[in-house]
Amino acid sequence: STYGIGKDLSADHWRKLGRFLLENNLLTATSDGYPILKLNKSSWEILRNLRTVFIPLEKTTVKKAFPQKTDYLPEAIPNSTQMITLRLYQQGLTPEMIAVERNLTIQTIYKHFTELIALNQPVNLDSLVSTSKQEVIIAACQKLGIAALKPIKEYLGDDYTYTEIMLVRAWLQRRG
Repeated sequence: STYGIGKDLSADHWRKLGRFLLENNLLTATSDGYPILKLNKSSWEILRNLRTVFIPLEKTTVKKAFPQKTDYLPEAIPNSTQMITLRLYQQGLTPEMIAVERNLTIQTIYKHFTELIALNQPVNLDSLVSTSKQEVIIAACQKLGIAALKPIKEYLGDDYTYTEIMLVRAWLQRRG
């Protein structure tokens, strides 16, 4: 019996899961007034273990205590193009390899990584920017602020790229 499976997960978790499955064409929604989720060809492949899917959602359980105000803040999920980049990254491809594989510019791939970091997705900043450069960029951001990239870039000079600064800034902004 499947009765009660998933009752420990929050409604928000189920909404995010549903959005992810729809955006990646792993489920279909009817369009006749009141949408109903339906299995499609991809869904059946997954159920029959012919296809594997990585779902980048942290498990959020139903809270027993009275929720805090911050619990109501919406959390965005990555769009489908960001998810493709994330999947390829998790398979071990470098940003350059992902750009070639997807026929996109390297700048677009790094933009995806910046957005994924901001969305708290599983991207290891250390694999994109050396820790020694991170430390210097963080210090510059703390000194100059993170509102504008140009002053940080001018302060750091040519040894640091805008891409490295953007990635570290996204990580700093996510930390709050």
